[in-house]
Amino acid sequence: MKYGMAVAILMALLCFISACKKGDVQISSDFGKFTNAIVGSKISFLSVIHAAPKTGALDFSMDANRMNLNFFNYTNRVDYFRVNAGSREFSLFYSGNKDTILHRNLNFAENKYYSLFIVDTIKNTEFVMIEDVPSPSETESVKVRLANMSPDIGPSDLYIENEMTPIARNINFKQASEFVSTKPLNNVILEITPAGKRFNVWARSGKMNLVKGSYYTIWAAGFKSIESVDGRIRAQVIRH
Repeated sequence: MKYGMAVAILMALLCFISACKKGDVQISSDFGKFTNAIVGSKISFLSVIHAAPKTGALDFSMDANRMNLNFFNYTNRVDYFRVNAGSREFSLFYSGNKDTILHRNLNFAENKYYSLFIVDTIKNTEFVMIEDVPSPSETESVKVRLANMSPDIGPSDLYIENEMTPIARNINFKQASEFVSTKPLNNVILEITPAGKRFNVWARSGKMNLVKGSYYTIWAAGFKSIESVDGRIRAQVIRH
């Protein structure tokens, strides 16, 4: 009887450990998905976005734990993974290289979700961390925001194609607007323009569906001074 009880306890423990192994790192240039935060645990969730054109493949470490990413190129995104709440050390490297490009301490509030953008050129690399939302909305509306991660386009607005009222106004480099409610739509294009200049479009997203209850971050990537495919301004989309 005692042996059987010990086996049962061991199996229960193994199941518990297995159930907690969520938030594994995944490279994604597509939409990320939120996982549910564990209320009361001292953890946060972080997604990392490569927003630095012409820098090549990158890698990073958290608290000296190297991720060893094989393919983390411009506009790629590492989906949400767990980090301990509090102050954490974040270091950036070229892929396969030991020399640190940039090192910063980042602060994470408990049970929060964050997106960390790696921006600008290698000589001027910066980290921009913005807070996301913990779970999809249960309302009938859609939430959309603009994050400006292009160093040289200046203050920018965000529009739905063919509409005259912006979703976001006057968002500067390294800033993100608040999430704004809009109606669900199919096959729409979102446009990033200079602030106050509706018909001077910097970049357009591909056709996309705005699904009710979802959150979207549209982020401006690239430079107006770079014309090559891997550096020109573009509108990237993250579905949270």
